[in-house]
Amino acid sequence: VCDTSVLHTLRGFRPFVENILVVVNGSLQASSLGAVRAIADDVLERDSVGFDVGAYRDALEFLGWDTLAGVDELFLVNYTFFGPVGSFEPLLDRMDSVDVDLWGITDHPAVSPHPYTGRGTMPEHLQSYWLSIRGPILRSPEFRRYWKSLKDPTSYSEVVTQFECEFTRYFADLGFTWQAAFPAANYGVSNATMEAPVGLLQDGCPLFKKRLYFHDVPALVDQGIVTAAVTEEAKRRGYPEDLI
Repeated sequence: VCDTSVLHTLRGFRPFVENILVVVNGSLQASSLGAVRAIADDVLERDSVGFDVGAYRDALEFLGWDTLAGVDELFLVNYTFFGPVGSFEPLLDRMDSVDVDLWGITDHPAVSPHPYTGRGTMPEHLQSYWLSIRGPILRSPEFRRYWKSLKDPTSYSEVVTQFECEFTRYFADLGFTWQAAFPAANYGVSNATMEAPVGLLQDGCPLFKKRLYFHDVPALVDQGIVTAAVTEEAKRRGYPEDLI
């Protein structure tokens, strides 16, 4: 079943992009498939392997590497957030004026030791629920080479360690530039989506993470986060409560 919040997100993107490809890790019921096809240009149903990483790779293969080389900007976006809150337009207009090769909504600073492996350093990186990749990267041979060499993760932790934490550094090391639209440093936290969600909304961030509604509640409370306050702020800014 395609969640109604996902349909809302797709409709939010529709005025601003030329092509929408929806990748489904599994298969959709007929009613959901029809609802998605009414918004998207293409739907790709696939086996549920590799999490969003595998879905992203299959999407790129489906679109074709030669086609991607002619694209101005590619958005790799998963389903883990509610949005748009209002419209994506102010964010997209602002980031259009930023001269970088890669951008995302939020970033995460470097952490030592690496919280997932217990050793080394987790590099600073863009969080991978939204990656906006521009022409210079798309036209580089390294872009295709990166995806061809990336193994399908078999767990959430592998998604983080093998993909999310490394994608930004891989292209930064090649000389490409990147930026977060709402840097964690602005909020004095490491993970603004979980630790400063109300502040993000107040600053015009057009989305908020679904994880706020199923994360460990005592952990959120310890960080001073009350999910109901996020709901109220999103509602105040026009997000339909029935989609949550």
